[in-house]
Amino acid sequence: MVSARWLQVSVALACLRVATSMLLRGDAGPSAVDISNSSGDLFGGEGFWPQYPDRQVQSLAGDWEYCFLPGTQRVNVSLNISSACNSSDVTGRGRKRVPSVMHNPPPGEVPPTGTGVYAKDLTIEAGRRGLLHFAGCAFTCRVYVDEVLLVDHQSGGYSPFWVKVPPSNSTARRLFVLAERLWQPDIAPVYWMNAPGDVNKGINVLRTAGGDMTHWGGLHRNVFFHELPATTWYLKRAVVTPKPDLESIRITLRLEASLHKRMAFGKKGDTIQVRLRFDGASEEQVIPAELVEKYGSLKFDVAVPKAKQWSPKTPNLHTVHISLAAKPGEGSDSMLVRFGLRRIEATKDGLFLNGERIRLKGVNRHSTTPASGSALTMEEIRRDVDLIQELGVNFVRGAHYHQDQRFLDLLDERGIMAWEEPLTWANSEDRLLDSKYQQEMMNSVKEMLDASFNHPSIIIWGLFNEGPANRGNASCGVYKMLADKIRSRDRTRMITWANPIGYSINHVGGDHCEKLVDADIIAFNNYPGWYSGGEFCGIGCLRDAWRRTIAWQRRKTSKPIMVSEFGAEGVWELPGKARDPQPYTQEYQAQLLEASIDALSDIVDGIAVWQFTDIRGSDANTKLTNWEYWENRRDDDPLPDYYMKMPLDDHGSVRLMPRCKDKRGTFPEVEECGEVQFHGTKSLRAASRVLRPKGLNNKGIVDWWRRKKLAFGAVKRAYARY
Repeated sequence: MVSARWLQVSVALACLRVATSMLLRGDAGPSAVDISNSSGDLFGGEGFWPQYPDRQVQSLAGDWEYCFLPGTQRVNVSLNISSACNSSDVTGRGRKRVPSVMHNPPPGEVPPTGTGVYAKDLTIEAGRRGLLHFAGCAFTCRVYVDEVLLVDHQSGGYSPFWVKVPPSNSTARRLFVLAERLWQPDIAPVYWMNAPGDVNKGINVLRTAGGDMTHWGGLHRNVFFHELPATTWYLKRAVVTPKPDLESIRITLRLEASLHKRMAFGKKGDTIQVRLRFDGASEEQVIPAELVEKYGSLKFDVAVPKAKQWSPKTPNLHTVHISLAAKPGEGSDSMLVRFGLRRIEATKDGLFLNGERIRLKGVNRHSTTPASGSALTMEEIRRDVDLIQELGVNFVRGAHYHQDQRFLDLLDERGIMAWEEPLTWANSEDRLLDSKYQQEMMNSVKEMLDASFNHPSIIIWGLFNEGPANRGNASCGVYKMLADKIRSRDRTRMITWANPIGYSINHVGGDHCEKLVDADIIAFNNYPGWYSGGEFCGIGCLRDAWRRTIAWQRRKTSKPIMVSEFGAEGVWELPGKARDPQPYTQEYQAQLLEASIDALSDIVDGIAVWQFTDIRGSDANTKLTNWEYWENRRDDDPLPDYYMKMPLDDHGSVRLMPRCKDKRGTFPEVEECGEVQFHGTKSLRAASRVLRPKGLNNKGIVDWWRRKKLAFGAVKRAYARY
């Protein structure tokens, strides 16, 4: 047992302010406390908060030994990379830069499935323990050190996780990682939309993991190694929760034994003296911190002198330096955590931030670029935030997975509010009821909270995107299970989910789970003017359509309402005509978005355009741009493993995706089509609205290369009036 006399926690708060004039200039925001001489250095843009001044932290970005083993099933391989890669079907043998995706083919080509084999040598002081921090490894990730399996991570490739590295008598250590891009529901359940039995229920969907988007594989976010100080414990987590008065905070610390076994730090109710120093002042406060769990959880409340509130207009940020000192002769561990003081409330009168009424005006954003896939550089992330800020928005919905911590750091600095959710997309009821799926979703939610709790920009935790809550109440217990998990740790943010209420203008579906889970805000996706089938009435009737929909929602609830998705495809190569806009043209998209925002501006509490940037479509939709394959395919040819049932057109034939003809440019540089060909029709008005021209979801207000479409200016104008 560790004596309380040996524990000393010192906390220093420094306030960082972002001036409004800086925001208008598009500056990056406040500088962090100067830690350039510590291991908390930002690693050339690959680091993020929190930081660890007393640890030796290595960024493992750079070249790794690598090869790729094509296949559709999990395989056991030799833990010697030379042997593992000694096969005739191996590809990419050599070196691979981390972070990066394993494959990034141009639109129209499907990334292969299989296993990426990575290896890297580490040098660690003999006898010293450590931690590996994976910011993102997709889809699944088996981690070995010195040929010992330490973790088999199956909670999703966007979810950050930590791995304990045991000590060794040797300074030379060998890190070996198997990153699997495999459509297997038994090892990657959070990627799998539907259960195997759904095909027998006549569900006409594609069995694509994660839904209407590409999921790349590999070590696509950075990896760090933390060499722990010579203590018997270390500081695992520090959570800073603003109190309702916005002048005080609760700090919750989680201590972890450096050994793999659990170690008691005292008795529940014991107190540990905590030393506090605010804003660089020399005076210290000494207050008792209560040990709320004998294995290392303690908490305390403290007032913040000269506290500054965080908001979009004044995104003031604080840092808290937390140090944990051991008995004399041992080292110390510390964290530098950044946070903001803000209070978000949802009432029958609307949304309130720090007591002031707000309306959310925003966009949905996927984390993807042509050059990097899902392995964005800091420069690419900053460019996105600059463009988002130029729009005049105050809100971003992170779709549909854990967000990059560097992106959230920038939102904190720029005063842009956010919604974060785990990896989900249009899951069926049977999928949610699967026990393996529930287990990994719970892990995924835990990892989301661990990574993102201290970001003041996050005001909403999302549960599911277009889940089955509109189809019945069978899965509502799973919604509640996840919501209860979040609320057990965080009562300062709203919980909701994006419910697809139906795409018809004259009919909308309900939400069977809202009352059981007690969502704080009612959010729904709806696409009048786009997914409207035979009832499509054009842009002119959008106002009436939206007002009928919102009136229907108001009759069912007194809670705040937001439209979490709406939009239309606008293909870059199809500018369209202002007087006669046709579907799939930029002009049609721009007019639909501007008219929708104007219609919604005074009747809802928040809106989020779908979407900020064009993205690659799913594996299945990409494959459907290969007309020759499907036209020549025999009925008895096996389907790829990511299909459940093919999407059919009105004639019972496979619905093929519009493709690019006479392509100009070389991917990943800008590509343009001389012609976008639509299969079976020459009329854009007659084309189905579920198509993904060129294998892309073209609903972005900027294209995949971040070129502004007509919709960018339209949304900017509308939000200026909002």
